[in-house]
Amino acid sequence: MPGYEVFEHTADVGIRAFGKTLPEILENAALGMMNVICDVNSVEPAEMRKVLVDADTDERILYAWLAELLYMVDTENMLYSKFQVVVADGKLKAKIWGEPIDLTKHKIKMEIKAVTWHMLKLDLNEGKAQILFDI
Repeated sequence: MPGYEVFEHTADVGIRAFGKTLPEILENAALGMMNVICDVNSVEPAEMRKVLVDADTDERILYAWLAELLYMVDTENMLYSKFQVVVADGKLKAKIWGEPIDLTKHKIKMEIKAVTWHMLKLDLNEGKAQILFDI
């Protein structure tokens, strides 16, 4: 089973991420979001960054995780292609790898303006999450 799938929704785009555990779903959601932005296969995992997110529910962790990654893309001018997530006691700790955006190397597919709460779902029993992005 692939780790994620992209779906269209009116003027937005979304992903469904899959996994056996919450960290696996979160990693696949990040990979799916990055692949909406660019061809993730063109992004070398050259530089490592750390991410810390706190939230009181798994859904809020999912939202905050993707919002933080999007913020990092926008503010650091970076793209990411590898994610290692650990979740414990309402805290997400992650290592992410990527490289600075190089328009001669990276084809930007679309700009994501925001992660939204609209249609956000997380079902650990089914091993899937759904997230909609404002583009």
